Amino acid sequence: MAKTYDLTEPPAAISDLTAMLQNGGDLTASTTYYYVVVACLSSARYGFYADPYSGISNEVFATTTDAQRTIRLDWSVIPDAAAYAVFRATSSDSFGSGSTRFRSETTGNAYEPTTLNNFFVDDNSVGLTSPARLLSVIAADKSWCLGLDPRTAGSSKLNFWGGTSVDPITLGDIWDWAVANGKERFLYWDDTHFGYLGYLLWNGSNEAHFVATNAAMSIVGPMRLENSNAASSF
Repeated sequence: MAKTYDLTEPPAAISDLTAMLQNGGDLTASTTYYYVVVACLSSARYGFYADPYSGISNEVFATTTDAQRTIRLDWSVIPDAAAYAVFRATSSDSFGSGSTRFRSETTGNAYEPTTLNNFFVDDNSVGLTSPARLLSVIAADKSWCLGLDPRTAGSSKLNFWGGTSVDPITLGDIWDWAVANGKERFLYWDDTHFGYLGYLLWNGSNEAHFVATNAAMSIVGPMRLENSNAASSF
């Protein structure tokens, strides 16, 4: 069976995020709030780790006053984005452990992106949740496996199928395909160590034969076997 590969790239990272004070609101007065935004290719529940999302945006901040306790964030539209996730912290570049993410303002769901618009108004009326599982906001001083950095590159989604028990898909096959198609920035391969930045998936009803023996694998992101017809060996 022919070996087939598909890699969905993340949206472009936001680079022009701005913050502006507005009157009213319920944020704490005389407090500096820091924000970043991540673009997502899905607005569905669990979309943060099932569908690609961008690298982290530029960080912005604003300091509230007694009269102005609302902060409006604006950024340019990302053409490929279906939704955006907005994060808040009270110290600079602390989005790995000290930050919170806004829940969906329409459903209150903790896993849904917050808005489909290219702006967000924080008056402290929308609930917050932990940013766990969103790789792009891991702290900047994190040591990345094999140089794969989701803060800048974002997270892709790799799907593959095909091969046979005699001629299965190998890590080298995946790497060769990525190089031939300009996708190698999301992967690393040196004939012994394999790294991948994103969501690795065997998906659907297509038969897949995959072998990754005698190699060290590092997945910066989730890996899930989602195919009852897949055969794999690690």
